[in-house]
Amino acid sequence: MSALLARTVDAAPTSRHRTALEVCAHLPVTTEELLRAVAGEDAGELFKWLRTLSFVEEGPYGLYPHDVVRDALDADLRWRDPGGYAELHRRLSAATLARIRATADRGERLRLITGSIVLAGGRSRVETCSTPPATLQAYVDDLRPGDRPAIEAMTGTWQGAEQARQAGYWMARDPGAFRVFRTLSGEPRGYAACLTLDGTSADPAAEAMWRYAQEQAPPRPGEVIRAWRFFVDREHGQRPSPSTTLFAACQTLDILTLTGVAWTLNGAYADAGQWGPTMENLDFWPAFDGAEHPVFAHDWRRVDVAQWMAVVQARQDGEPTRATAADAGAVVLSRAEFDAAVRAALRDFDNNPLLGTRLSPLRELVEEAAATLPPALNDLVDRTFLHPVTTQERVAETLHLSFNTYRRHRDQAVARITDWLWARS
Repeated sequence: MSALLARTVDAAPTSRHRTALEVCAHLPVTTEELLRAVAGEDAGELFKWLRTLSFVEEGPYGLYPHDVVRDALDADLRWRDPGGYAELHRRLSAATLARIRATADRGERLRLITGSIVLAGGRSRVETCSTPPATLQAYVDDLRPGDRPAIEAMTGTWQGAEQARQAGYWMARDPGAFRVFRTLSGEPRGYAACLTLDGTSADPAAEAMWRYAQEQAPPRPGEVIRAWRFFVDREHGQRPSPSTTLFAACQTLDILTLTGVAWTLNGAYADAGQWGPTMENLDFWPAFDGAEHPVFAHDWRRVDVAQWMAVVQARQDGEPTRATAADAGAVVLSRAEFDAAVRAALRDFDNNPLLGTRLSPLRELVEEAAATLPPALNDLVDRTFLHPVTTQERVAETLHLSFNTYRRHRDQAVARITDWLWARS
């Protein structure tokens, strides 16, 4: 292996070329666009150079090195420069995420995510994350009218008649929640379903997940609860299979593109012992043991998507992170509690419930919010709350306002600051 690595490195005449090789080794496939995230304006020249190398192949989506070369280069950088490896991983992950969000095509999004999952899994120390099976040309599709018998049959085979009945119930009630994993011939080989819960279903397992979220930290106005309720592969159940990899890709895409989601719950895995380490690695904590399957949970108001990505990437790179726990991350306040906390903070920035949320540093954020106000209101807020030196009655006098007019302007400013902070909470 060392001789192979030496010959590979010798192919790189400069440090820029070595960096291009490391990028190519780290990504499932390398495009000029992704290379630009690290190489900048040199990306075009370096991409052309990569195409000349005998151990770099060209595929329909970009360039990729021979697996042995890929493993040698990636392992060498990780051993030689752990900090540089982590920084490369962060930059390429951000570039891949931007590409995922820039395309509306679900198939392209899932292809990018699936490639990253397969490659990252080969480098993972978590058993159920490692060496995820290739998809073997299986693909993700929507539920079709003729799929119900096959889905009920595979569910019944692996999970029993009651689960099959519940799957049938949800296919009739919410067919858009289902993702069907098909072979090239189009037949279902597996499926998953992610429900948006509202507490009105006839499914005890879904209702238990809905109650858990309500009891722990209810969704605020405009927020929803997402719940992965089913996952089965026709031939392997929940053992590693192409469906397992596609299921992980669907879950990741839902996370990366979610908006207005308070909770994501996963009650699809039957074996907590097998899948618990994987879910913990992905920052989902054990919520409760459901009647059908154990449930894992993540509250996105405590740890948002950006923070979640940082934690997951750090764990992939072997960096220390906080332990996963139900009380990790920020405090979740209702809108009424939030409004009261802002009013209290404007009187005293210390010992405030907002200090336990993601709104930190609090005083600096209030100043930033005040800066968005018209100059007259910003001046009022500065004199009243940020740098008070006298009573509010005297502030009104110095601003040449009646006290009633002053209070009306003050309350308007506080409401606008509160809305600004709420949008970032």
